[in-house]
Amino acid sequence: MKHTLLIIMSLGLLNLESISQTKIIFSQSKGPLNSGGTLELMMHTPKSGITKKLLRGSVRGRGEYNVSTSNNGSKIAFTTYRFGGWKLGLGDLRESGIENVTKFGKGRRYQYNARFSPDGSKIAYQEYDWGKRRSTLCIANNEGVYQKELVEVSNSDQAFDWTENSEQIVYASAYKDYYNIFIVPVNGGEPTNLIKEERHTFAVSASRVDSRIAYLSSDKGRISLFTMDLRNRKEIEVTTELEADRFKQEGFWAYRTSWSPDGKQIVFNVMIGGNHEVFTVNSDGTNLERITKNKDTDIAPYWSN
Repeated sequence: MKHTLLIIMSLGLLNLESISQTKIIFSQSKGPLNSGGTLELMMHTPKSGITKKLLRGSVRGRGEYNVSTSNNGSKIAFTTYRFGGWKLGLGDLRESGIENVTKFGKGRRYQYNARFSPDGSKIAYQEYDWGKRRSTLCIANNEGVYQKELVEVSNSDQAFDWTENSEQIVYASAYKDYYNIFIVPVNGGEPTNLIKEERHTFAVSASRVDSRIAYLSSDKGRISLFTMDLRNRKEIEVTTELEADRFKQEGFWAYRTSWSPDGKQIVFNVMIGGNHEVFTVNSDGTNLERITKNKDTDIAPYWSN
């Protein structure tokens, strides 16, 4: 009887472990970027190396991408075309897929890139006004009710993130003829350029456990992953040996970085030989691993809890 109970308890623990393992969610479409493929959400489990389809693309030639999950991993937000034009969808994240998808908020403008705040109280997102050709970062509560406009940005679809204390947001915007990383307080204040250099820095994300950010940079004729500690603004190149392709303006929207929940690793995508692929790497530059290797487009990875 004791042995039977131990076996049942062990199976239960294994089941809990499989559910609680962190996941990497990214988008995949057939063919090169911007060639008309439909983006579908894929889920990769780093521990097992298994990748499976999470959500089929809802509209041919468009689809779903750029996800974010709540702190406990139960809710998921993503950019989708299913509601007519680019809008945000909210759903319940399950091992079997995404359920109960509803439209985020009531706005009519295009919406992109929802991000849950670390404290769970708010969602930041981008809104694009086609009439005015104006893009802004906005804040809503965690149910999608609009609260305020935070700052105007130069691109309608680009990466940004909350800092670990939920008090600031980091994002990319124009500096001279380049993209630089900026930081702005959520509760009022002017944005600050963290880079101030004539090189592209973009696809920024923030660690959930400390003051570091990660981003891509194209200052050496190729794209490389960098980190910065916001306390001293010290930059560190992480992927010194990765031979990625050069930055292309038309693909700016597809690049992303994202930290693992424990702050030890980073997932990102770059182009290799003209094709977008997803990589993981330790934050100190060790253990670089390519998790996609195909002729598909693999973009916008996010490391979920």
